[in-house]
Amino acid sequence: MPTENLDQQLHKIQSARDHLQQTKQLFDEFGSLDLKISGTNKFTKLLDALNWDLAEAERKKIQQQVATLTEQKQRLEGEMAEAQAEIKRLRQQNEQRNGAQQTEQTQQLQRQIDEIQQAKSRVESALQNEQRNAAQKTEQAQQLQRQIDEIQQAKSRVESALQNEQRNAAQKTEQAQQLQRQIKESQQENELLLQQLHQVQEELEQYFLDKQKLERECETLQQRWERLERRQPGYLDYELIEPVAVDTVSDLPRIEWRIANITVMGRLQPELTFGTLLKDGQAGIALDGIELFPRALRGPDAAKAIEQFRRFGRRQWGAVLAAASALEQFFAGEATVAPSLSFDPVFWRQVLLPLVAELRALPSVFRFDDVTLKRELVNPDYEHLWLVLEGASLGQKQWPRFELRLGAADVRPGRFSRHPKLEFPLIDGKTRPFDSWYEESHDDFGGKFELRFDIDRKLMDLGVWSKLSVDDRKLLLSVNGLLGQALQRLQTAQCPISRAWSDWQGLATGIIETLQKLSETGARQKIQAQPVAAPAAAVSPAQEEIVVKEVVVKEPEVKEITVEEVAVKKTVVRKTAAKKVAAKKTAPGRQSTVLPPEVS
Repeated sequence: MPTENLDQQLHKIQSARDHLQQTKQLFDEFGSLDLKISGTNKFTKLLDALNWDLAEAERKKIQQQVATLTEQKQRLEGEMAEAQAEIKRLRQQNEQRNGAQQTEQTQQLQRQIDEIQQAKSRVESALQNEQRNAAQKTEQAQQLQRQIDEIQQAKSRVESALQNEQRNAAQKTEQAQQLQRQIKESQQENELLLQQLHQVQEELEQYFLDKQKLERECETLQQRWERLERRQPGYLDYELIEPVAVDTVSDLPRIEWRIANITVMGRLQPELTFGTLLKDGQAGIALDGIELFPRALRGPDAAKAIEQFRRFGRRQWGAVLAAASALEQFFAGEATVAPSLSFDPVFWRQVLLPLVAELRALPSVFRFDDVTLKRELVNPDYEHLWLVLEGASLGQKQWPRFELRLGAADVRPGRFSRHPKLEFPLIDGKTRPFDSWYEESHDDFGGKFELRFDIDRKLMDLGVWSKLSVDDRKLLLSVNGLLGQALQRLQTAQCPISRAWSDWQGLATGIIETLQKLSETGARQKIQAQPVAAPAAAVSPAQEEIVVKEVVVKEPEVKEITVEEVAVKKTVVRKTAAKKVAAKKTAPGRQSTVLPPEVS
């Protein structure tokens, strides 16, 4: 086959292979999955055949070139042999001819031999080049064979991957069908759930309407109960009261009581348990771990007894009074006690009925159920704790929330304030906390009533204090008596603040000591103005301390000498003495550094 035909065949094979590769790329890029699956094997087989034809054509071309060069070499070798024979013959003839002609012919033949030698060298060099090219072509053919083998292996891997993809496609198809079935089942379940939801919603609407109706009825009953309590303060509703344990042999005789289904302050309690005690001839009551002996409020340990008295929260004290009323009704009827208990009704009636009267005769003081820290403010020269007292009350007055701020002015680095302030903002920003409240000052949080103290010099702002009503002064004094307890509750609850709790407790204690000091100063000034013959006004220091700390209120129905009567008698004596020394009164415009008489 001529070389030109081989070159044309190689060109055609390469063009066909390039066109086939471009077509395969288009199929891979734009063909569907079915076309890819069906055409992959065909394209691979065609590419393999074209690669093989290309390698075979190149091999044939190399072989043809090698044969041509070999033929040229043989022809040159024959011509060289003929030339050498001719030279031998000519040499023989030269020997016979003349020397000049012979030499010329010999030189001419020698030149031909040299030309033939050069041509032979060129042919041998070309033959070596062709042999090297043939070796390279052979190496390329082997490399192509290896590529073909690799392509075959890749083809096998592709076929295996294709089979895996087909299996995965089948699995996914099965999964899709299964998901479709699950979706259909879920839709059916959702439709059923939607129907049930509509039914439940209708039932909930009915329940909500019933709930609203019950709430209205409950609110009506609550209002009726509150009216009943206001009209009948002594009324008590419960199912049963009974002693459950009696201890008469220990140093502190004690009876444990249980009241079933009792209503305390408008709330029904399934059970109320409390204890009654007898210590050194004094009867007492115990509730929630707090023990109170009313007569101890006038004894040598009055301070400790007052602290116990003030520990009762609003609802706890309501439970104490309810328990006292239940005890009274228990002994008023036929006291039925389990035979297994060593209970003497006659003895305990004589002991506990006076306790009931003593509990009822105790003064009304400010109480609360819980305390929370609404905000802590820390400025370079001023700090405050904003306290919220939940469920507060004083006598018949009640506050769902009572707010106050314990402030500290003139704060310096390394030294806490000695100028505390009691600030009373509007409750929830709109409700006055007491009747004579007015906006004494204003800050970033709004209007407030503010009392300022100097606990080093034991002074307070009496000008602001004097503008309050007597009842509101008693309220604020009673609130101040519980300030330390409120701080202690927050500390026990581990409420986080930026300063030690002891610093704030020190301010609260300083305010109490300032009020007590000013109160005692005012009391001494009034007593000095009284006539000498006024023994009824004399009170012990301990009793006077109770009056200062507790702000007791007059209780006319109490027959025995109580702390309240001491306070009333002191007021009466002071008024009488004031009338007798009216001529010696201070000038109207003169300022005073002590509390008014009603505070002391």
